[in-house]
Amino acid sequence: MKKPDFRSLLANRLSDFVRLKRLGGVDPANQIELLRYFDRFLAQERFRGAGPTPELIERYLIGIKHLDPGTRDNRLSVVRQFCRYLRLFDPACYIPEPLLRRGQKPSRLPHLYADTEIRALIQAARELPPAGSLRPETYHTLFGLLKDRKNKRCFTRKSVKA
Repeated sequence: MKKPDFRSLLANRLSDFVRLKRLGGVDPANQIELLRYFDRFLAQERFRGAGPTPELIERYLIGIKHLDPGTRDNRLSVVRQFCRYLRLFDPACYIPEPLLRRGQKPSRLPHLYADTEIRALIQAARELPPAGSLRPETYHTLFGLLKDRKNKRCFTRKSVKA
């Protein structure tokens, strides 16, 4: 696998952290990408410390405040893991608290379809291109099954006998 291209003062520690993840059987591809954002931030800040400080993390969070809350949580989660790793070498290393998002609205609200909307979807599915292909029939069948399921008892893990 390609070695991550970290460039900040903590580049070696970041690379070691990724290597440790791999040794633990984790594919750190997503974490590497999130750590690269943090690494670029450290380089832009001209960070010269042994580990992140509360003030540094606060500036990082301000810099990512425009992102979706879930994205911010993911980025901070990986930074927290990295800080816990750094604490092995420096007991004074700051570990940021997780973001508290209680009471926030979900980014996508569910929509419950009325029977008229479902019928319109089923009809529109019949007209999907390309004509003569399986696509219109597949979606017509799928939406028909979902409509049928809406009106019948749904099975859950508890109700299905092994």
